[in-house]
Amino acid sequence: MPKFSIILPEHNSEKFMRRMLDSIRKQTFQDYELIVACDRCTDNTADIARQYIRNGSQDRVLEVDFGRCSLTRNAALDIAKGDWILFADDDDWFLHDYAFEMIAAECQDDVDVVAFGFLARNFCNQPGLQCFYSAEDNMAPVMRVWAAPWTKAWRRDFIGEHRFPDIAHSDDLPFTNEMMALVNNMQVIYQPFYFYNFMRPGSIQDKLSTGELEAIG
Repeated sequence: MPKFSIILPEHNSEKFMRRMLDSIRKQTFQDYELIVACDRCTDNTADIARQYIRNGSQDRVLEVDFGRCSLTRNAALDIAKGDWILFADDDDWFLHDYAFEMIAAECQDDVDVVAFGFLARNFCNQPGLQCFYSAEDNMAPVMRVWAAPWTKAWRRDFIGEHRFPDIAHSDDLPFTNEMMALVNNMQVIYQPFYFYNFMRPGSIQDKLSTGELEAIG
C-alpha cells in the first residue's frame, strides 16, 4: 500500500493544471499514488494527466460524469489505497519538493490528521501573502477550524465511510468541519507547504464573488 493517495479533481483544467502536477511529480518522497479524477472534461485535461502517470505505479486517471466536485472526490476516495489521503485542487500547487517527506514523518498510527500551513495572495481581503498556522503567531486553533481539506493529510481509516456531501459547490466546508469535530489527535507542522491560488478567474471563489454562483449556507 502507498503511504499517500493524492486526490486531484479536474474539470477542463488544461490551461493551468500542469503546475500542480509538476509540484507533485518533483516530490522527493515518492511513496504515493496519484488519482486524477476528470469530471466531464471536454478538453485535453485527461490526456495531460496521463502524461504524469509513472511507469509501474498505481497512478491513474479516473473519468467520471457527475458535474459535482464532491462526487468526483468521493469516487476517487472510494478507490484510494493509500494509508493517508492528501486532497489538492487543480489550480493550486505544493510549494516545496520536500513537502510530502515532512508530512509523512508526522503521519503516525495514533494521529488522525496532520495539518500544515499554506500561502495565499489577497486572502481574507488582506494584501500580500499569508501563512496560516505560523509558529510565530501560534495559530493552531485557526488550523482546526479552517475548512479546507487540502491543508491537511487525513488518515484513511479515520475518514472511514465519511464522504463529501452532494452539493453544487463548497462541499469541502461541511466535510472538513464534520471531520475536524471528530479529531482526537492532530499534528501541526508550522510551515507552509501549499499555495492556495485564491480568486483565480473562473474559479468557484471568483464566481461566488461576482454573483455567478449563489453562496451555500
